[in-house]
Amino acid sequence: MEFYRTTFFLVGFISFISAIVPPALPQSVPVVTYLAPSNVITVPVGGDLQSAINSAPLNSIIKLQVGDYNINSPFVLTKKNGTGWIYIESQGFSSVVQPGNRVTPADASSMARIVTTGNSAFICDDGAHNYRLVGIHIYSSTFAYNVIDFGNQNSISNLNDMPDHMIVDRCFIEANTVTGSRRGVAMNSRETAVINSYFKGIAEDGSDSQAICGWTGTGPYLVENNYLEGSGENILFGGADPDSGLISYQIVPADITIRKNHFKKDLSWFYNPTPNFVIKNLFELKSARRVFVDGNVFENNWADAQSGISLLFTPRNQGGGCPWCGVEDVTFTNNILAHACGGFNVLCSDDGQTSIDTARLLFENNLIYNLSNSLCGGSNSRAFQLLKGIGTGNNWKITRNTVINEFETGGNTFIVLGDSAPVVNGFEFSYNLVAHGDYGWFGNIFTYTLNGIEYGNLITQGGVDRGYNVVAAFPNDTVIDLYANASFYDYYGHDFRRNNSNCNVDCAGADIIRLLSSIAYAYNLPVGLENYASLITPSPCAGVVCTIANSTCASATGECVCLEGYSLEDGVCRVAESPASILGVTFALIVLLLSLL
Repeated sequence: MEFYRTTFFLVGFISFISAIVPPALPQSVPVVTYLAPSNVITVPVGGDLQSAINSAPLNSIIKLQVGDYNINSPFVLTKKNGTGWIYIESQGFSSVVQPGNRVTPADASSMARIVTTGNSAFICDDGAHNYRLVGIHIYSSTFAYNVIDFGNQNSISNLNDMPDHMIVDRCFIEANTVTGSRRGVAMNSRETAVINSYFKGIAEDGSDSQAICGWTGTGPYLVENNYLEGSGENILFGGADPDSGLISYQIVPADITIRKNHFKKDLSWFYNPTPNFVIKNLFELKSARRVFVDGNVFENNWADAQSGISLLFTPRNQGGGCPWCGVEDVTFTNNILAHACGGFNVLCSDDGQTSIDTARLLFENNLIYNLSNSLCGGSNSRAFQLLKGIGTGNNWKITRNTVINEFETGGNTFIVLGDSAPVVNGFEFSYNLVAHGDYGWFGNIFTYTLNGIEYGNLITQGGVDRGYNVVAAFPNDTVIDLYANASFYDYYGHDFRRNNSNCNVDCAGADIIRLLSSIAYAYNLPVGLENYASLITPSPCAGVVCTIANSTCASATGECVCLEGYSLEDGVCRVAESPASILGVTFALIVLLLSLL
């Protein structure tokens, strides 16, 4: 798409009496170190995988041969007593695609393929734990609700019965292009990770669908280095009340880490909408707490069943039975959104039911590239939309983001405020580089809507007569003509690094080099930004396999090191003894020696 002359403005920040309270980060992240068990069970094509699962002791690897395993009912991951893991893996696959690397459809020829007919491929027994699916192509030949269902099949009342320690690693999860499927992975579990995998064709005509969705699990969750295709919401947390048997636990999915993924909608759904799959957004949180979203690419979103805004933070007490549901402590940093109608939509609380207020949000160092009125049906593209709901949000910070619009004219705004009553207490909008559009700030801004401050932003006005003095309207910011003063390295070449001798720590817009270091993989780059590939330094941990138990790859060096709380002794990572325990043992020995004198 062509870009037209645009004016941006630099918006510093909006401050208030007290400093913004930052979001809390996830308290823990699932450990996903690949350590294949030594006990091997081989299931040939046409063999009985369910019997192998039932009889396999913990610390086993079940190897599937390349070929089709056709099933009419799900495989059940059964509960085992004790500790250890069961891996279910295509034979020899880890030598084809090593741990830490993402698979693509081209790798399917090296995978065992499980073909489902109207049902899940895998479901869980109550209390199932420590299963890892590796290098498997799962094909839903007809519509399925959940291709993989990490959740309980019946109502439970004890968290110990919730599936725990589940990993999907280097799998290709695919739905029929005509029938689609509702979800790739239902993540209603405790500690769970989806890594290095590829989701294709997860879509539904008439209802929402997601590559990954969770609403009645506790976490922690890790979603890392995946290609995620889903027509409704590519990832959604919330959207339904937690299981009724778990009401006393007041479950909110929590401690969620989402990094280095490529979220994308298939453009055939836009250009050839048959079947008419429901299109909503690329990412949505309705019930989530302590969420870290970093180094992802979000690509392609347009107006359909929703307005076309791509990234939603909209708390919902969906069924009316979850007043504790809400969105709290979200860090959204170093991401790219490309080719979309709109950017962020934030709701202070549910606007139909009682929910927790939206609190402690940080949107920092993101690049929004090619916001397009054409993807909104002709108008109403906007970068940020802040709405009230029943309650009032608190502590939101939007800082050092760059927003590039396809067109300067035609209904664009950089912020829409939808209510006259206070929307958020504690708000900062600082050092962003954005296009003014037709309306700039649209709403009652600081008089009623925001108890906060804005400053240091760089606003472009595109040389269009706005009907008012834009410079006077934004006294805390700098209003410029983009090409004359924004000083990008190469605007027309889509290199949005700032190249200005006056740019220092207070320079508006995203730090593109920092952003790219978080994205880490050139294959994630969206259409139009492929030129950034040369600026991405491969991760030192790419392809590194740590074979010592309780070890991981150090991202700074690429070396295998012991996990926190462990130390290397005789080539083994052992639990490190604390000084207090050492002192206690020493004291006990002294007492023993004295008693012998």
